[in-house]
Amino acid sequence: MLTGVRQPSMTRCRACTLVAIVFALASPASAQSTAQIPLRFDFLTPGARSLAMGGAFLGAADDATAAFSNPAGLARLRRIEISAEGRFRRTETSFLSGGRISGSITGRGLDTIAGPVYGMDVDDRFGPTFLSVVVPAGRVTWAGYRHELARSDNAFQSDGVFERLTFAGVTTDENRDIPLAGRRQMAIDDYGGSVATSLTSRVAVGGGVSVAHLSLDSSFARLGLTSLYGVVDPTRVSATAVQAAHDTAVAANAGVSWRASPRLTIG
Repeated sequence: MLTGVRQPSMTRCRACTLVAIVFALASPASAQSTAQIPLRFDFLTPGARSLAMGGAFLGAADDATAAFSNPAGLARLRRIEISAEGRFRRTETSFLSGGRISGSITGRGLDTIAGPVYGMDVDDRFGPTFLSVVVPAGRVTWAGYRHELARSDNAFQSDGVFERLTFAGVTTDENRDIPLAGRRQMAIDDYGGSVATSLTSRVAVGGGVSVAHLSLDSSFARLGLTSLYGVVDPTRVSATAVQAAHDTAVAANAGVSWRASPRLTIG
């Protein structure tokens, strides 16, 4: 992971109190720690049938999506099979955007709400999420697949919450966090191969190896204010931070399928 921070040159600003200026010069990591939007992963197993079963597909696992869900299920397939999936996802994530989180409201400017105010980031996305190809070869069945584990594009802007602060022995409610804006793009794609075979007429085993690639790009900026109780001025940037990550990891996957009866299969 590579993280770079560019610290600002200090200028005089009637909008900021001395306390706010000191807070703006806090650790460079503060812009990242205030991101507030968590990473979202899709742990639903691929395939329309799996979704219709609420994801309870480990025992059923009898189509090409078994390459990821439970590779042992591939042993039941006797013909070449291809599976492709596209999904529409809508992710709504709340984040702290303003209001007051401590102390008493002053009634001045925007400081009129007792309690936090939350904004909403909406990420609508449609695209291919899974592709697999299954090829039986004698007693062994082979499969290759590509799976999208996570993909998101989030943006937010916090207008700076009002809060009570004690500094140098003096407690005051006339304090405001420095506004922060940010955007993060993240993707994790998984490429793997699986193999399965039947040990008996009822028991099959399978396993596989996959390679996952992570790509993460984020940027954050501290913004200025027209006054301590005024609106955000996005043209005044006091500090910026960027975060980028690119990594590759290898993982293993294994499964067992047992046909306990004609109507019951356990995976």
